[in-house]
Amino acid sequence: MRPTKLALHQPVAVTWEDSAATHAPWHKPQEVVDLEPLVIYSIGLVVGSTKRGLVIATGIDEGAAAVNALAIPWGCITVLTLLPSRFAAPAAFERARRIFQAREERKND
Repeated sequence: MRPTKLALHQPVAVTWEDSAATHAPWHKPQEVVDLEPLVIYSIGLVVGSTKRGLVIATGIDEGAAAVNALAIPWGCITVLTLLPSRFAAPAAFERARRIFQAREERKND
């Protein structure tokens, strides 16, 4: 699942599958035959998107640095829900958006 375009700092809810593992080194086959991938639910702000995956963060500080960033491969994402911007702290969200926008404009000059 790869959307065509995601806005920078767009709040999203992501349902995705991750691998599951055992913590003990050795198991009999019948003990692990029912091991299933984990379903993970993550909420964050879009801070990047590549051919390989989506990068979200739980927050953006006033210097526009992302905190708790997480890269999720597109192939693992089962549901991607765009959330209304009210889910992000409005003042911090707007300030970070302006800072990132200014950085992008300087890169393109």
